[in-house]
Amino acid sequence: MDSCIKCCTRETEFGFCYIYDKLRYMNSIRFNPPEDWKPNELKKRQGDGNGGKYNSCINRYWRGLNVLVQIVGEELTIDGILKPKMIEIGSYMGESTLIFGSMVNWEEINCIDPLEGEEIMNDISKLNWTQVGVNFLHNTQYFNVKHFKDYSYNVADKFKEDEYDFLYIDANHEYESVKKDLELFIPKVKTFGIIGGHDYTDSWPGVKKAVNEIVINPKDLKLFEDGSWLIKRVNTTI
Repeated sequence: MDSCIKCCTRETEFGFCYIYDKLRYMNSIRFNPPEDWKPNELKKRQGDGNGGKYNSCINRYWRGLNVLVQIVGEELTIDGILKPKMIEIGSYMGESTLIFGSMVNWEEINCIDPLEGEEIMNDISKLNWTQVGVNFLHNTQYFNVKHFKDYSYNVADKFKEDEYDFLYIDANHEYESVKKDLELFIPKVKTFGIIGGHDYTDSWPGVKKAVNEIVINPKDLKLFEDGSWLIKRVNTTI
């Protein structure tokens, strides 16, 4: 008979989060990305051919973040943290929040997003901020989410240092903004907590530059198919 262990990861079926059926029919960018984003273009694994790319039926924008969250859950479980706390900077419609909440039993998810200002995703998704806010509430209703409807630099002092287990940054992608988010919020994460974010790609050089500056050893930086990145705080300069 199989034995069970206590962990912070939610029960899954066939490797998918328990509300995957809700996700796959969402009118969203991450789950239904435009074709020019090449959502089905995957990188070959190291040692598999010349390391190039190939087409598949898999949506890398969903799978990449799903794999990241699974790794986060496993790492927190190893550390014996069964009710972790997280901060997400840049939640938008709450799509990534939905994946985070579906995979891990968070004690709390703190979302920081003013839901205002210039946003290219509004043009792509053909939504205004009111509609984005409605989607956010719908996608986050299943979890213990606290929404800070403000800019990250205005609410940083509301979070205690060394208190949180996971930080995910997907806000303004300009170098100075990413750098400021890292400097303000990495101290909020426990020493052996986990830090991650989105769009570590050549299309967003500001993100890559800011992240590279806080990484001690590049080998400790994990990268994912959707452009996400992950590292433990202990392996950063902050």
